[in-house]
Amino acid sequence: MDPSANAYVLNGTGPTTVNATVALSGMGTDFSIVAATGSSASATVTAGQPATYNLQLSPTGFSGTITLTCAGAPSTVTCTPAPATLTTNRTSPVSFAVNVTTQAHSALFRPAPESFRRPPISPTVPAISLLTVTWFIFLALLLGGTQLSRRPLHVRVKSACFLAIASAAIFLAACGGGSTTTPPNVGTQKGTYTLVLTAKSGTLTHTMNLTLNVN
Repeated sequence: MDPSANAYVLNGTGPTTVNATVALSGMGTDFSIVAATGSSASATVTAGQPATYNLQLSPTGFSGTITLTCAGAPSTVTCTPAPATLTTNRTSPVSFAVNVTTQAHSALFRPAPESFRRPPISPTVPAISLLTVTWFIFLALLLGGTQLSRRPLHVRVKSACFLAIASAAIFLAACGGGSTTTPPNVGTQKGTYTLVLTAKSGTLTHTMNLTLNVN
C-alpha cells in the first residue's frame, strides 16, 4: 500500500498481464456555511438600524485558512464579515458573524408616501416664468407707453424686436447653463436585498445568500 496516494499497488512478474481492481474508501475534505443555532439567514430592520447574522462554518476533514467576503449590498448598505478570515482544524465548527449597517433617512429628505409624490419641478421654471412676464411688460411699454407711443411706429417695432431677441438669448442661457447637482443622501430605500457571502480557500469556494429586509 502506498500511504501517500491512499491506494494499493500490485507488483508481479510473469508471461501474462493481470488487471486487478481494488476498491478504496475514504472521505474528502470540504466545509459548509450554515446559520448558527437559533439564528437565521434573514434579517428585518428599519433604515438606520444595523443587522447581524450569526453564522457557522463546519469543516469536513478540512484544515486551513478560509477568507470571507460579502457582496451585493447597495451603496447605502455595508456588509462586513467578522472576522474576515477563519482557521479550521478538520472537525470543530467555527462561529463568525456578518455585520450589516444601513443609513437612516434625512429629516429634510424623508421619502413621502407614493400616493403623495409628485414629479420634481425644474429649477429653471420660476426663472423662465418671471422672464416671460417681464418681457410682456416691457413690450407693452414699448408699444403702448404714453411717451414711447409718440415715436414712429418703425422705431417701436425695432425696439420690440430687439427686446424679443435679447429675451430669447437670456432664455436659452437659462435653459442650458444649469449644472447637475448630486442628489442628497436619502438613506437606505425600503425593499429586500440579497447579500452574497463567499468563503474561499484555494480551489474550494462556497457561497451563502443573506436576506436583508429594510422597512
